[in-house]
Amino acid sequence: MIREEIIDFYQNLYKENEHWRPQFSPKDQATLNEEDNVMLQSQFGEQEIKECVFACVGDKAPGPDGFTMAFFMQCWEVVKTDVTATI
Repeated sequence: MIREEIIDFYQNLYKENEHWRPQFSPKDQATLNEEDNVMLQSQFGEQEIKECVFACVGDKAPGPDGFTMAFFMQCWEVVKTDVTATI
C-alpha cells in the first residue's frame, strides 16, 4: 500500500492537469513578404552599427577585451573599420 502511494505521488507530481497554455498554429500566422525577407538577411551597414554603438550607455559593461562603450564612441573614427568588419 505504501509502495503504491509513493508511485502514485510521483506519477501525479509531474502531470499537468490544467490546460492553461496558449495554443499555437503556424498556419494562422502571417508570413514575411520577399522584401522583408531580403532586408532581414542583409548585412548591417556602417551607419546602422554606429547608431547602435552610440545608443549604448558609455560606462556600462566592458566587453571581454576590457573596453567600455565610451571607448568605442570616443575613438569611433579609428575603430569603425574593425568594428564593422567583425559583423
